[in-house]
Amino acid sequence: SIKTSFECKGKGKITYLYRESGRDCFNTLMKTGHPELYIPSAVTVACDVKHVFVKTHSHSTNAIGHYDGELNFATDAWTSPNHRAYVAISVRLQHEGQPLAMILDIVEVPKSHTDANLAEAFAKVLQDFGVSDKVYNIMIQKKNVPE
Repeated sequence: SIKTSFECKGKGKITYLYRESGRDCFNTLMKTGHPELYIPSAVTVACDVKHVFVKTHSHSTNAIGHYDGELNFATDAWTSPNHRAYVAISVRLQHEGQPLAMILDIVEVPKSHTDANLAEAFAKVLQDFGVSDKVYNIMIQKKNVPE
Protein backbone atom coordinates (compact mmCIF):
# COMPACT_ATOMS: atom_id res chain seq x y z
CA SER A 1 0.00 0.00 0.00
CA ILE A 2 1.01 3.64 -0.31
CA LYS A 3 1.08 3.98 3.48
CA THR A 4 3.53 1.08 3.78
CA SER A 5 5.73 2.46 0.99
CA PHE A 6 6.10 5.83 2.69
CA GLU A 7 6.69 4.32 6.13
CA CYS A 8 9.46 2.07 4.74
CA LYS A 9 11.34 4.96 3.13
CA GLY A 10 11.47 6.99 6.32
CA LYS A 11 9.56 9.93 4.85
CA GLY A 12 8.03 10.78 8.20
CA LYS A 13 4.48 10.80 9.48
CA ILE A 14 1.82 10.26 6.86
CA THR A 15 -0.84 12.98 6.73
CA TYR A 16 -4.05 13.01 4.73
CA LEU A 17 -5.45 15.94 2.86
CA TYR A 18 -9.04 16.62 3.83
CA ARG A 19 -11.02 17.02 0.66
CA GLU A 20 -14.38 18.68 0.81
CA SER A 21 -17.08 17.81 -1.66
CA GLY A 22 -20.01 19.52 -3.29
CA ARG A 23 -21.07 22.99 -2.20
CA ASP A 24 -18.49 23.24 0.63
CA CYS A 25 -15.68 22.65 -1.86
CA PHE A 26 -17.11 25.28 -4.22
CA ASN A 27 -17.47 27.84 -1.41
CA THR A 28 -13.92 27.22 -0.19
CA LEU A 29 -12.55 27.65 -3.69
CA MET A 30 -14.54 30.83 -4.39
CA LYS A 31 -13.66 32.41 -1.03
CA THR A 32 -9.93 31.79 -1.36
CA GLY A 33 -8.33 35.10 -0.45
CA HIS A 34 -11.74 36.68 0.24
CA PRO A 35 -13.38 34.81 3.13
CA GLU A 36 -15.86 37.67 3.68
CA LEU A 37 -17.61 37.09 0.33
CA TYR A 38 -21.26 36.10 0.36
CA ILE A 39 -22.09 33.28 -2.03
CA PRO A 40 -25.83 32.81 -2.61
CA SER A 41 -27.39 29.37 -2.63
CA ALA A 42 -28.13 27.53 -5.86
CA VAL A 43 -31.86 28.10 -5.26
CA THR A 44 -31.31 31.88 -4.99
CA VAL A 45 -29.24 31.93 -8.17
CA ALA A 46 -31.86 29.87 -10.03
CA CYS A 47 -34.63 32.27 -8.96
CA ASP A 48 -32.57 35.29 -9.99
CA VAL A 49 -31.76 33.77 -13.39
CA LYS A 50 -35.44 32.98 -14.01
CA HIS A 51 -36.40 36.54 -13.04
CA VAL A 52 -33.82 38.05 -15.41
CA PHE A 53 -34.91 35.68 -18.20
CA VAL A 54 -38.57 36.68 -17.86
CA LYS A 55 -37.69 40.40 -18.00
CA THR A 56 -35.31 39.94 -20.93
CA HIS A 57 -37.74 37.67 -22.79
CA SER A 58 -40.48 40.27 -22.49
CA HIS A 59 -38.23 43.08 -23.75
CA SER A 60 -36.79 40.96 -26.59
CA THR A 61 -40.24 39.77 -27.68
CA ASN A 62 -41.44 43.34 -27.93
CA ALA A 63 -38.32 44.55 -29.79
CA ILE A 64 -38.14 41.67 -32.27
CA GLY A 65 -41.91 41.59 -32.81
CA HIS A 66 -41.89 45.24 -33.93
CA TYR A 67 -38.69 44.98 -35.98
CA ASP A 68 -39.37 45.72 -39.66
CA GLY A 69 -36.05 44.53 -41.11
CA GLU A 70 -34.68 41.13 -41.94
CA LEU A 71 -34.19 38.63 -39.11
CA ASN A 72 -31.64 35.84 -39.48
CA PHE A 73 -32.00 32.89 -37.15
CA ALA A 74 -29.45 30.22 -36.30
CA THR A 75 -29.61 27.08 -34.20
CA ASP A 76 -27.01 24.90 -32.54
CA ALA A 77 -27.86 21.54 -31.02
CA TRP A 78 -25.78 19.37 -28.72
CA THR A 79 -26.03 16.65 -26.10
CA SER A 80 -24.69 17.38 -22.63
CA PRO A 81 -22.44 14.92 -20.76
CA ASN A 82 -25.50 13.76 -18.78
CA HIS A 83 -27.21 12.79 -22.07
CA ARG A 84 -29.67 15.67 -22.26
CA ALA A 85 -30.26 17.17 -25.68
CA TYR A 86 -30.38 20.97 -26.06
CA VAL A 87 -30.83 23.46 -28.87
CA ALA A 88 -29.90 27.14 -28.78
CA ILE A 89 -31.75 29.58 -31.03
CA SER A 90 -30.16 32.93 -31.85
CA VAL A 91 -31.19 35.87 -34.01
CA ARG A 92 -29.11 38.38 -35.94
CA LEU A 93 -30.35 41.75 -37.17
CA GLN A 94 -29.28 45.32 -37.76
CA HIS A 95 -30.07 47.94 -35.14
CA GLU A 96 -29.32 51.55 -36.03
CA GLY A 97 -26.92 50.38 -38.72
CA GLN A 98 -24.98 48.10 -36.40
CA PRO A 99 -25.09 44.30 -36.41
CA LEU A 100 -26.81 42.82 -33.37
CA ALA A 101 -26.85 39.18 -32.31
CA MET A 102 -28.65 37.66 -29.36
CA ILE A 103 -29.57 34.28 -27.97
CA LEU A 104 -33.35 33.94 -27.95
CA ASP A 105 -33.53 30.75 -25.94
CA ILE A 106 -31.83 27.52 -25.01
CA VAL A 107 -34.33 24.69 -24.75
CA GLU A 108 -34.10 21.06 -23.83
CA VAL A 109 -35.19 18.70 -26.58
CA PRO A 110 -36.26 15.61 -24.65
CA LYS A 111 -36.20 13.58 -27.87
CA SER A 112 -33.38 12.73 -30.25
CA HIS A 113 -31.94 15.40 -32.58
CA THR A 114 -34.00 14.45 -35.61
CA ASP A 115 -34.92 17.11 -38.15
CA ALA A 116 -38.55 17.01 -37.04
CA ASN A 117 -37.78 17.39 -33.31
CA LEU A 118 -35.35 20.27 -33.89
CA ALA A 119 -37.83 21.99 -36.22
CA GLU A 120 -40.54 21.63 -33.58
CA ALA A 121 -38.34 23.22 -30.90
CA PHE A 122 -37.34 26.01 -33.31
CA ALA A 123 -40.96 26.70 -34.27
CA LYS A 124 -42.03 26.86 -30.61
CA VAL A 125 -39.35 29.45 -29.77
CA LEU A 126 -40.32 31.55 -32.81
CA GLN A 127 -43.95 31.35 -31.71
CA ASP A 128 -43.06 32.30 -28.12
CA PHE A 129 -41.27 35.41 -29.43
CA GLY A 130 -44.12 36.27 -31.78
CA VAL A 131 -42.03 36.09 -34.96
CA SER A 132 -43.16 32.82 -36.52
CA ASP A 133 -44.95 34.80 -39.24
CA LYS A 134 -41.66 36.50 -40.22
CA VAL A 135 -39.93 33.32 -41.44
CA TYR A 136 -39.79 33.08 -45.24
CA ASN A 137 -37.05 30.57 -45.86
CA ILE A 138 -35.20 27.87 -43.91
CA MET A 139 -31.81 26.50 -44.92
CA ILE A 140 -30.47 23.38 -43.23
CA GLN A 141 -26.79 22.51 -43.09
CA LYS A 142 -26.08 19.24 -41.33
CA LYS A 143 -22.80 17.80 -40.19
CA ASN A 144 -22.10 14.20 -41.12
CA VAL A 145 -23.63 12.80 -37.97
CA PRO A 146 -25.74 9.62 -38.07
CA GLU A 147 -29.33 10.05 -36.89
